[in-house]
Amino acid sequence: MKNTITLILVFFAFIFSSCNSKNKEKTLDSQSKKNVQTNSKDILGSWNWRSEDKSQEFTIKIKRIDKDSVFGQYCAVYNNGNKIDCDVDDINNIKGLIVKDKIKLKFDSFFGGKNGKAEIKIFENYIEWKVTKSPNGEYYSPESAILYRKSDKSKTVVNNSDSSYKKVQLPFDFQKYMELCYLEENKICDDKFPFYKSDELSSITHLINNNINKNIPDRIYCIQNTGLDFETYIFQIKDESQDYLLTYILITVRDNKIIANQLIGQSIDGEAPEDVDVIGQTFVIDKDLTISVFDKIYKKKNKLSIKYVVNSDGKVQTI
Repeated sequence: MKNTITLILVFFAFIFSSCNSKNKEKTLDSQSKKNVQTNSKDILGSWNWRSEDKSQEFTIKIKRIDKDSVFGQYCAVYNNGNKIDCDVDDINNIKGLIVKDKIKLKFDSFFGGKNGKAEIKIFENYIEWKVTKSPNGEYYSPESAILYRKSDKSKTVVNNSDSSYKKVQLPFDFQKYMELCYLEENKICDDKFPFYKSDELSSITHLINNNINKNIPDRIYCIQNTGLDFETYIFQIKDESQDYLLTYILITVRDNKIIANQLIGQSIDGEAPEDVDVIGQTFVIDKDLTISVFDKIYKKKNKLSIKYVVNSDGKVQTI
């Protein structure tokens, strides 16, 4: 009798233990799913990777999560900006599903590559990108990369409140600057007339390539315009139709979009054609953002050609 009672007690203890274990498993499983969901929501925003030699940069922007579906865009800068696999119109080129701690996704490149597959693994402080199937066609994303969240500072490359980029002090007399600074480096030039390479301002290079000129800018100057809600840049770039010309174009930018662009200077890169009298144009930008453009005539004094002003709305007007 005692043995029977003992067996019954052991049986009920086993049943209770089994149920309790299952309840714990359900609780842990529910908690695990909750953590994955929380992590997935935390990945909204921009993530960035840059190669050690700084020749490549890769940004993933997770823009929307709808239940388990993810939508976003990548931007890949390759070979110091010679190939820019991005889109200025903010078109989504990645979409996928959240599966546990991963996003399994499909992607197209902006160079025509289609139906690529990749995987994003989600960690606490970073995400890991890995291409699992190359797209059919040209693309420039890395095969694998660890991306960290972009800081607010890195997001505001084209925001006027960003003071991390040195700016050219006005007035800016380009001809005098060239005579003083073009062939040799000195502290005055670095402080008063700093410039950046295309890969150092990849977002601006991208805007230029998509809207103005497919060539890569040699130099980009950030122009001082304190108190305005847009950025002003001048970039030096080889003319697309006349290889012997370097052109200097002023652009104004707000919210990663070009407001206005204006050709304000030209110089000869190499030997000019023999029948050319005007050997280029130079410019002076005053503190009120008035731009005076001068023709450089062979063996003669520079002649004022035209004047512009950058208005408070960022548009350029002839005066």
